[in-house]
Amino acid sequence: MTDGGHSKDPAEREAEFLVEAIAEQYLERLRAGEAPDRRVLASTLSGIGDLLEKHLSLIELIYAARRFPPREGDQTSPPER
Repeated sequence: MTDGGHSKDPAEREAEFLVEAIAEQYLERLRAGEAPDRRVLASTLSGIGDLLEKHLSLIELIYAARRFPPREGDQTSPPER
């Protein structure tokens, strides 16, 4: 039986909290029209850089998809030859 994520060690919980906080700030910057560089940001944070870059990449993908949804008639795969 699990305890809802409370079994993680304090350092792991702190890293997850930090990633979530940075991800929220990153999304706000995107919404403000900025173009922050996720790789530069992630590279400055040792220990959580890989996890942070994955989260920020996903945020960018979701943000772009919501901002620029496919138009009717757009193909989701390249045309066959």
